Amino acid sequence: MEHLDILSFDPLNPQPVNVSKVTTTAEIHQEKTVSNVNSTSDKTPSRNKRRLSNGSVEGTSKKLKFLVNDDHEDIIRLTQSTQCKDNSICTNEHNSSDFSELKSLVVGLTGSMNSFCQMITQRMDNLEKTIPNTIASLIDSKISSEMKKVKQQFQKELKTVSDKVENIEKSYANAAKQQPTSDEAIRVIVRNLPESNGENVLNKVNALIKDGLHLKDVKAVSADRKKSYKEGKYGVVIVVFKSLNEKRKVMDKKRNLKDSRNFKDIFIENDLSKSQRILNNNLRNIVNAIGENRLEIKGGRVRTRESRFRDNRIDSNPRRSENQQRDHLSIDEEYENRNYSTQGYNSARGGNRRGKHYKSGRGGY
Repeated sequence: MEHLDILSFDPLNPQPVNVSKVTTTAEIHQEKTVSNVNSTSDKTPSRNKRRLSNGSVEGTSKKLKFLVNDDHEDIIRLTQSTQCKDNSICTNEHNSSDFSELKSLVVGLTGSMNSFCQMITQRMDNLEKTIPNTIASLIDSKISSEMKKVKQQFQKELKTVSDKVENIEKSYANAAKQQPTSDEAIRVIVRNLPESNGENVLNKVNALIKDGLHLKDVKAVSADRKKSYKEGKYGVVIVVFKSLNEKRKVMDKKRNLKDSRNFKDIFIENDLSKSQRILNNNLRNIVNAIGENRLEIKGGRVRTRESRFRDNRIDSNPRRSENQQRDHLSIDEEYENRNYSTQGYNSARGGNRRGKHYKSGRGGY
């Protein structure tokens, strides 16, 4: 066993060891009992075994017997057991050093784990603090951007609507200002305006407006006289004004012409369409046919002439003038007169009769 170095089979020794080659020879023979271990089982069949010869290793007093089926792992196990028995002190020291090294590794790992946990905890705390602020800032930025978009869209739509309203107002104003001169709304008819050869009808109409109606700021735009088909009658004059407001001023002041000495026979009327004039003429003919001069048309309305006939009857019949005058009184005046007459009648008749009966004693009082 001198040439067999056991350190070469030490798994804890990292250094390679030079191992010399060993040549063995085996003699195969049959034996019933080879060792004490095999003596325990007599009935076991014999097996082919090999024995190390004496010439393989010099100076060995003990023979090693190997089974034919043994492999390299058995040899290593045997050498380890021999090494442990021979070197027990060395093994204990090696184990203590391994334990101390393992302990230092565990302590270092513990410290690393503690620092790692502390770092993770700190990062989680920081995230818990920063996440609400980050979310709030994101929400604020998102809301502000959306509100800005909505505001821009609203301003755009509002501008569109305001432009449309402004255009409508302008078109309406232009339509009100630029009315056609042929429209009946700004035309009037002047009747009984004196006619002369080579006359300037527009100047006559403006003079009528200025002197007869006393309107200084109103002037006619145009005036056209129509030919009359009746002898002794002047043709009507169609007058056009600049706006409807000027026409209204003229129509409001036309009643002042009856108090003017020069223009009391002149009449101003609204201009009517041809269909309306035909309708009024037909209505006038009907009224004259069925009304027997008791109906008349005034301003497109049919009314009776009873008041005018009553005035004439009052003048022609003086006996009934008092009763007719009572018929023409207003309601309040008529009521006051009737009360006064009734009181006089009662005082004249009933009072006297009551007094006579009372004084004579005929009433049985």
